[in-house]
Amino acid sequence: MNSEHYGLRVDGKCIVIAITSESTLQRIFANFIEVGAIELGPSAWLIDDSIPIEKLHAVIGDLSDGEMVYHFASGSDRMRSGFFVSKKSEGDNIIKSSN
Repeated sequence: MNSEHYGLRVDGKCIVIAITSESTLQRIFANFIEVGAIELGPSAWLIDDSIPIEKLHAVIGDLSDGEMVYHFASGSDRMRSGFFVSKKSEGDNIIKSSN
């Protein structure tokens, strides 16, 4: 069976996809619902693009090694994409999302 690909663009919204453990996913799910997110699937949400990165970080909270949360937003005049990972990656490098 062949996979299908669908392009998605929702102006003013940000798509968030979590690749995490089940316990982290449950916590993140509850936090996203509290900020008005719309569930797109078991680990994907649609949220307002106006939410600052700092607020998005607070909603996601701490991640464990190997967990990642992607966020993608597009609009007519810009595109903001990034990802969150655990605070320290291999080699003690700190990785954080920016606008």
